[in-house]
Amino acid sequence: MFPETMSRSTGNPIPPLLEQSFLPLFFTLPILFTTLLRPGPFRTISSICLLAALWYHFLTRGWTAGPDFLFSPLFASAITIRWLVIISTGKPEEMFRRVQAGTSSSSRDGSRKQDAVQEGKCDGRGKDVTDRSARFLEKLKWSAELWSNWRGIGWNFGPGPGTSQHPRGQAKETRTPSPRANKKSHTPPSYFITKSIIYAILSTIAQKLLVTHAWCTRAPPFGEDFLSVPLSTQQGLALLQLLLSSMLMENMYRVVSIAAVSLRISAPEAWPPLFGHLALCHSSLTRASEILASALGITNRESLPSRYIRLFAGFLTSGIMHGMAAHFVPSPLGYDKWMMLQMLVFPVIITVEDLGKYLGSRSLPAGLTNGVIALGIGYLWTMFMVSSVHRFVVAYYQDVGMFKDMCPA
Repeated sequence: MFPETMSRSTGNPIPPLLEQSFLPLFFTLPILFTTLLRPGPFRTISSICLLAALWYHFLTRGWTAGPDFLFSPLFASAITIRWLVIISTGKPEEMFRRVQAGTSSSSRDGSRKQDAVQEGKCDGRGKDVTDRSARFLEKLKWSAELWSNWRGIGWNFGPGPGTSQHPRGQAKETRTPSPRANKKSHTPPSYFITKSIIYAILSTIAQKLLVTHAWCTRAPPFGEDFLSVPLSTQQGLALLQLLLSSMLMENMYRVVSIAAVSLRISAPEAWPPLFGHLALCHSSLTRASEILASALGITNRESLPSRYIRLFAGFLTSGIMHGMAAHFVPSPLGYDKWMMLQMLVFPVIITVEDLGKYLGSRSLPAGLTNGVIALGIGYLWTMFMVSSVHRFVVAYYQDVGMFKDMCPA
């Protein structure tokens, strides 16, 4: 907690026990829902009502916290949105199943085996499980794996059984892999752990160098408004903060993956690079935007309306998540609203970039539209606009004390 920040903020400090258990609570609830309750209207209604009541209680109590708490409501809201989407559109036991290596996900035998695993009648190797406690543990393991694997690697995250549409970037997971692909896809755990540890150490060293020699030499000290420095410095620091945040999140992701693979909870293939394909990186939001597009009668994923509905719906969902997180960590200078606003501006930036490419293809020679000039202009536009918007978020982080102990006094 940061007393300086709390004294300038309105509201009551969040209870310490709740602060520590906030994220584990929301992570555990969906696991209990899928483990203890049978699929049906009762599970759907009771789980939605419970989650809604919890959020209403937390959001209306006027609790505030320091910047260390910011990520807890952010991830908790992501879990809540994901649960509401999958529970209101079908049964997780039918929609989400492990993809067997070397077999088709639509195989009848594979489907029966997966159904048995998810119902707790057999284990992951197909061996019958007759003991009730053992069946419960198998169902619990399936639930925990489902909610731990945000990227969906190794899972059929399709709209449901018997359908052919899958989120982009995940349809490959449901096809029959070739023997060569299977051979390449199996990474030895020892190699994965060693490589991840080396990457984590190098990333930590790089972060410290960037903070010491780039951030601390230009950023204003704690207590000063970030927007008081020159605009070019604000934009440069905003881009640097995005880089440092991505490196920090990737390191946290690596630590969790090292622990999971070391304890044999999951295979290395379930932990791809965190910032790989954007469609996979936002897989927890893809389904919600697809449902919206389908509700509007847009079924062709490659059409322009479908693309931009999914684009804006995904960023809107992310904006809601960031706004709920900032609710608990208010900014005395009022910068907390930018946690949500930035996510509403980003799709506009992307749309303008696409429009510029389209207009360029109509007026520029063919060799320039897809060449270095077009790519360079697009990158410059995106970097300039993203840094111009994200500097307000960095000002929010500065105001709430997130960078308080980053640089020596």
